[in-house]
Amino acid sequence: MDDRTMDDRTMDEPVLREQMRYYRERAAEYDATVLSDDDGAVEPLAQELRAWPPAIMARLAPCEQALELACGTGIWTRPLLTVARHILAVDASPEMLALNRAKVADARVRYQLADLFAWEADAPVDLAFAALWFSHVPSQRLPPMLAALRRAVRLGGQLCVVDEPDTSPERPSAAGNPDLELRELRDGRQFQIVKIYRSPQRLAALCRGAGFTQVTHIPGTHFFGLIAE
Repeated sequence: MDDRTMDDRTMDEPVLREQMRYYRERAAEYDATVLSDDDGAVEPLAQELRAWPPAIMARLAPCEQALELACGTGIWTRPLLTVARHILAVDASPEMLALNRAKVADARVRYQLADLFAWEADAPVDLAFAALWFSHVPSQRLPPMLAALRRAVRLGGQLCVVDEPDTSPERPSAAGNPDLELRELRDGRQFQIVKIYRSPQRLAALCRGAGFTQVTHIPGTHFFGLIAE
């Protein structure tokens, strides 16, 4: 690892700590703010998000063991159980894990609290899944994370990523650092987090660079999917 990479990692630690605090504090209101269609401006995104889990699951091969990164409140965990017999659901927020456990309530899901920037799977999986997580990963940290997932996914397995593209209508106008966003909770508190709207083509290239040889792109308006093998 060169000095530049070390410097970059040191510099992004404060915002990553703030990002972790944000999602811990947002856990209780996450589903209401992401899935609610009370606000007309949010409705198209919420409607599309509701449609994505069954559409994505229909494209994945049935498997024994899945890994879900940044599992959150369980929006994707329950649908994943239609594909995988067992899931290891990992998140850095104990509040998110508690909500997920209560919502999904299935013994086939095992939960692990971990800092995903320092975590690596200790056993091979058939499917690694990450929804709306990679856009919160700084650019210099994404290649090693993908390499770790390539090591985790057994031969013939799949990596599935769902995220927001650089063409998303929700992408704010560029101002200041384009890799950061200011997010506000319902109580008015504000947090700065990493938010990188990558193009599907860029992320597909990074997947290939990590050793995945075949990448399928699933297009959408607010979201896109990639299935790498």
